[in-house]
Amino acid sequence: MKNKMIVGITRNNTIIVAKVENKKYFSVSFDELIPQKIDDDMIDERIDEIIEDLSSQYDDNIDKTREVINNEYDNYGIEGLFDISLYPYSFTFKEEEIYFISGGCGQIDKRDNIAVYEDKSITDRIFQLWDKYHLKKVDNVEIRDLFYDIEKNNSRKDFDSVMESLAGKILKK
Repeated sequence: MKNKMIVGITRNNTIIVAKVENKKYFSVSFDELIPQKIDDDMIDERIDEIIEDLSSQYDDNIDKTREVINNEYDNYGIEGLFDISLYPYSFTFKEEEIYFISGGCGQIDKRDNIAVYEDKSITDRIFQLWDKYHLKKVDNVEIRDLFYDIEKNNSRKDFDSVMESLAGKILKK
């Protein structure tokens, strides 16, 4: 996790995580995660959405389609219905299971939409160096210091616990 840094919460109640790398070149990408309680009603709604989408694409037996989707859920759990691939972790909040739905990833620039920063100083440097060096081969003190500070920040805090705390702030609203 040393290359991942939790940026914070957006005004749209999503959580942004930066992934910083410097292998062949310096790069930063971002994951946008939506904390979401997933209960039986939401699962049923999602199955209905999938059936509606598929029925508009294929003239197929709806009962058979529902059976296939239910099998996906039985075999793969939540991951069979919702994209939680960016952060496949869940926790219990107020007796409900909370997952992090994938909202987007890649070169998404949300810096003007951050409402709550996890560590504004490091985040500002990530954005500054992203602007300055993205996709460039570079090995300098600025980059090394950034990686050191990310690693130091992550060693002081448990990543999953911070994610739970930020999700809790969002879900209390």
